Formats: sequence, C-alpha cells, structure tokens
Amino acid sequence: MSARELIDALLAACFPGALPPQLDRLVDRACAAELLQDFKLGPILPLGAQRPVRVALSNQGEPERWRREVLAGYPHAKLARFIDSVSASTRRMVDTDGHSAVVYLDDLQDLSEAPRDSEGRPLMFLTFDCATGRVGSGTRHPEPPVSLLGGILRARLEGLLAHGATGLWAIRWLRKEPSALIWISESRWRNDPRDSAAVAKAVGSHPALEACERVAGAAGLLVYPDALEARLDGSWDLTLGFCRA
Repeated sequence: MSARELIDALLAACFPGALPPQLDRLVDRACAAELLQDFKLGPILPLGAQRPVRVALSNQGEPERWRREVLAGYPHAKLARFIDSVSASTRRMVDTDGHSAVVYLDDLQDLSEAPRDSEGRPLMFLTFDCATGRVGSGTRHPEPPVSLLGGILRARLEGLLAHGATGLWAIRWLRKEPSALIWISESRWRNDPRDSAAVAKAVGSHPALEACERVAGAAGLLVYPDALEARLDGSWDLTLGFCRA
C-alpha cells in the first residue's frame, strides 16, 4: 500500500461519502503517511452523539503549507495572529470536519516560559474557533484531576480509572468551569496500545473505528486512542493514534 493509498483509505473509512473539498486540499498524503505514527493525522470519532467525524491535522513536516491552507480554508481576521503568537517550534493543529474548524496551539508545557491560567495551572493548549473567534484553553494534569471535577465529568473520570486508564489528563475550561475532561493515553511511549484500546472500547464504538482498524492492519499498524474526551452532554470524542503492530 502506497503512502497516498494508506491516507486515502483512512479518510475514506472516516468519510464514506465524498471527502469535503477543503479537507481534501488540507491533507498532504505523503507527509501525513510519513508522520502518521507521530500524531500528524488523527481521526476524531464521536461516541454517543450524532456529530460528524473530524480530523486532527498538525503542522509537522510542513509548517508553511499547513499555515497557508488553514488560513485560506478557514479565514478569520484574528486567526493569523493567533497562529503566530507562539514560537515557530510550537506544535499547531487544526481540528476540522472539512467545514468548521478549531485551531490549537498545542504542547504549551514545552515552551521555555510555559503559560498558566488565572489559577496558576499549567496550560496544555489554547484554541481558536474559526467561526466565532473565541479563544479557549486546556490545562495539563499529570495525575487524575479528581478534585477539580464534579457531576458527569467526575463520573467519567472515575469510570476511565476503573477501566485502567493511565497517562496524562487535561481539562477544557469555559468561563472558569470545566467543560470537558481529556485522557491522553501516552500509549506510544508506554508501549501499551492494546491496553488503552480496550479502555476506549469499554466506553463505546463507531463504525469508522472498525474501518480504520482494517485499513491500518493491512499496513501493519495498530489503532489506539491517542486521546479520549468526555463532554458535558455525556458523549465522547475519540482521537485515534497509530503505531507498528
């Protein structure tokens, strides 16, 4: 399977109809295939909700082209300034279904002067909603942030822990209140993709997940949860990662 065939097959698994033209233009197949195991491209599958499938695409390997395509495809007067507000080495990522998009400044803990929120908590990411211009944030937590959560998000955290989830955690905030909990499996580094995949499958599934597993398997790859986000409405977003079987 060629590089283009692999990425085209993964995109077809996630978008069984026509691929949105903007998403088609955004994804460089050769670059995405080369860096697939390094979180260049990750399908985002909704579990427990009728939302569209999305794709997370980072600027790795093509920062100039990525910036140009994102600005052209999702124009907003303040987006360029947001993208350029941190050092060139900072990871950028766009989360899109090919129509709407949210842009991330990611892994902010790696900056020499890592930013913090108003409560002094270290930020993992900042987000920019290309439709509204709203800026959001997420904080990084090496340990399960039980004390910061209540209601359904705390219940989701306890459920993930009961299923054996380990790794990193993040909280997405809205007006100083948690709006989502994110589990980052770290399976690429922990070498436990099958264990983390079992945790995600205990939560739910999606038709595109099995399709992506078939495509990846044909290329000698495993699919695992790079991240799993619990939302206030009770649904989840599952971001897929890929590694050698």
